[in-house]
Amino acid sequence: LFCKEIGVPLSLVLDPSGEQTKSEVRRFCHKVGTTLRVLQESTQWANRAELYIGIFKESVRQDLRRSNAPMVLWDYCAQRRAKIHNVTPKPLFQLNGSNPHTVTLGTQADISNLCIFDWYDWCYFREES
Repeated sequence: LFCKEIGVPLSLVLDPSGEQTKSEVRRFCHKVGTTLRVLQESTQWANRAELYIGIFKESVRQDLRRSNAPMVLWDYCAQRRAKIHNVTPKPLFQLNGSNPHTVTLGTQADISNLCIFDWYDWCYFREES
């Protein structure tokens, strides 16, 4: 579990949707020692989060279309896109000129596979027999 390996954030900021505000989620947050903050609908922060999710989904769609990959692989494509996001430096004060991966884990991420290969790209490997 991420909570045990890395730690928990001070609070989780969620949409007011039913899945994210169930008592089961609240119990889990209480158990791991974090608070649950729910955004009001149609506020600037909720709209900003929805905008980012839309941008993320669109980049996954573009990767899938461009590569002509089967739709059953969409979750792997989303994981790759999330990794690209996490290893890209952002101009945020909290990150100190670094990227989210380094700030969270304290180590530099290996981005060689992201630089060399595109999504659903052919690659060769040597099978040792």
